[in-house]
Amino acid sequence: MHTAGRLLAFRDDAGVTFSFAICPRCAGRLDRLPVRVQSKLLDVAINQLIKHPDRYAVKTHTDVAEARLYIAVEAAHLRGEF
Repeated sequence: MHTAGRLLAFRDDAGVTFSFAICPRCAGRLDRLPVRVQSKLLDVAINQLIKHPDRYAVKTHTDVAEARLYIAVEAAHLRGEF
């Protein structure tokens, strides 16, 4: 069974909405940091995703609602609710 520490949705400056997962180990590290530092590190990660989408497991969506729905369904699936 695949696991994800955190599932996130984001819209870049070009208006492209996408979602991605952060591994459990990295999510645990983020959780121990202050919120402000978490935000900065997530911004760095998102910039890397935008620059090199072929290197990472990124799923694009038509809008934010679709991305949020995808995250909700995927999270439920990973928890074994489906």
